[in-house]
Amino acid sequence: MKRCRITHKIYKLGLLVLLGCFSGGLIHAEDLHIKCIVVWATNDETSKYKEISPELEKKLLVAPYKWKHYYEVHKTNTVLAPKQTKKLKMSEHCLLEATNPNDGRIQVNLVGEGKPVSKNVEPLKVGQTVAFSGDAKNDAGWFVMIHRYDPKAKQDSKGENGKDVKSDADVKAEHAK
Repeated sequence: MKRCRITHKIYKLGLLVLLGCFSGGLIHAEDLHIKCIVVWATNDETSKYKEISPELEKKLLVAPYKWKHYYEVHKTNTVLAPKQTKKLKMSEHCLLEATNPNDGRIQVNLVGEGKPVSKNVEPLKVGQTVAFSGDAKNDAGWFVMIHRYDPKAKQDSKGENGKDVKSDADVKAEHAK
């Protein structure tokens, strides 16, 4: 009788340990903290937009793009909770729909001038940047760069001037006060 109880308790303990091991691998709830930048690429030296940061410009100039000048159209930060989708108006012509599939990747749907441009799912680790692009008129181009940052490392969430780039939620919260 005692032997049966001990065996039964060991069985229950083993089952709990086994379930704990499996569920630990399945649970991956992690927010994605991302900075999104719409970049206008052209060979024209003048633009109504401001120039991108020198660090980003260095990366783009060594990339296999045909343009010589890159300008920042819009920049915003946002946080995607697991399984959350957000629609971000990046410009009057560009809508970004970003989803956190909760597996270390980001799903991006780009819409340009009301038409689907691209749909991608890319791995996105902290510190990594991915770019999604579309064609434009007059031998120019545009793309959206998405950088995943660590919210604890403040420099990643700051703009060129050292000020925090506010998310849509931050701006709404300030206006609600």
